Amino acid sequence: MKGDRLPSEHHVARHCRKNDLRLDPTSLAPVGILECALLPDPDGVSTTWLEFFQGDRAHNVAGVRGAIGLTPKRSNRLAVLNVGNIEIAGQGAGLRVIEDPLDPPHNPAHALVKEPADLQAKALREAIASTVQMTDLETY
Repeated sequence: MKGDRLPSEHHVARHCRKNDLRLDPTSLAPVGILECALLPDPDGVSTTWLEFFQGDRAHNVAGVRGAIGLTPKRSNRLAVLNVGNIEIAGQGAGLRVIEDPLDPPHNPAHALVKEPADLQAKALREAIASTVQMTDLETY
C-alpha cells in the first residue's frame, strides 16, 4: 500500500543512462553506477520494485522494463539495488524505501527512496552506489 516500507530483502531497479554508469577503464563495460544516478527529485529517488511482479529475477526485470515504459537503448542499464543495502548505507540519515504506486497507465510498482533532503549529500549517494556490482546491472 502507498507509503508502506518495502522489506529489506526485496529489490528496486533504477533506470541508468550511459553517463550514470561506472565503466571499466580497460573494456569500457559497465561495472557499477555513479552517485549521480541517485540524484533525487522533490519526492525522493524514483525506482521500481522488482518483487511486485512475483516471479524470478528475469520475470521481474521484464516487468520493470514494461512498467518504466522507456524506449530501450543499448547503452542504458537497470541497476538493481537491495532495499536492505540502501537502508544500511543510509542508516545515519534514516533512509527508507517505500511503495509509491503511480495510477494507471503509469507504474504500479513505483517505489521511492526517501528522504530527498538527505539524498542531496554526495557522500550518501556514493555509499549507496557502491553497493551496486556488475551483476546488479541489467540491460534495458
